Amino acid sequence: MKFTTFTALVAVVIGASLITSNSTYANEKPAKCIVKGGSNSSTLQYSGHCLFSLSENGAFTIRRSDGYIMPSINQVNVYVLSPGIAEVRGLTTNGINSRWGSAKRSQKDPACWTGSDFEVCAY
Repeated sequence: MKFTTFTALVAVVIGASLITSNSTYANEKPAKCIVKGGSNSSTLQYSGHCLFSLSENGAFTIRRSDGYIMPSINQVNVYVLSPGIAEVRGLTTNGINSRWGSAKRSQKDPACWTGSDFEVCAY
């Protein structure tokens, strides 16, 4: 097989994507998480250990390394849109990014974000 510029370019793209996918969780830290509701069900709940990854503007992701945050949910993402306002999504076991909706930062507990039928807290 002949080594070409195209082959080298493909190798660089694949290598960069592997580095990017592995760096997604590079800054994870152990935390305690509480997740109530979400995915249109107020009965779902998780409270316990999780991995917390902080992103830009205060956005964060929580996930468990040993299982699911909630039935069929691998991780929860909180995207801060403006001070005190966020968009929350859950990544399902099928790889679907399910929109939970808007959330406001709790005034009683700043570690928590509360939506119409869910709450996400990370300590």
